[in-house]
Amino acid sequence: MLQRRQGYRFTLDPLLLAHFAMDEGAAQRGRLMDLGTGCGVIPLVLARKLGRKDITALERQARLFSLAERNVYLNRCEREVPLVQGDLRRVGAQLAAGSFAHVLRNPPYRTRASGRSSVSMEKAIARHELACELQDVVRAADHLLVPRGALFMVYPASRLVS
Repeated sequence: MLQRRQGYRFTLDPLLLAHFAMDEGAAQRGRLMDLGTGCGVIPLVLARKLGRKDITALERQARLFSLAERNVYLNRCEREVPLVQGDLRRVGAQLAAGSFAHVLRNPPYRTRASGRSSVSMEKAIARHELACELQDVVRAADHLLVPRGALFMVYPASRLVS
């Protein structure tokens, strides 16, 4: 898995998310969507380590999209992991409604104004709600999911209480 020395680098959270989704059993069936794939870690873990065959990955940032393409190619997962460059806030314009049984998302944990933001815009977008907020993720998942589909996310419980 290639990552840049500077910019976004994945942590343990996407690895846990991929395994949790598969351990829940429901994600064993139906198409999966990774919203905001970064370098492609979640779909590649699902494809290479957990045997999934139909995982679409969406990424907004051009540099990360390019890195995800390279990682998918290097792992020989072009058939299993189609990539889409786009913004989850406009997912309705690119992907059909009700296309996926499961959506996975490792969203930014911090609000725009909380904590120190990284000088790297790539990192800042991954960690702070600069390009999307939780409501945008929920709207995108609602559009993409089949009836009774599931959204899997890693998200701090403290952010859900307001």
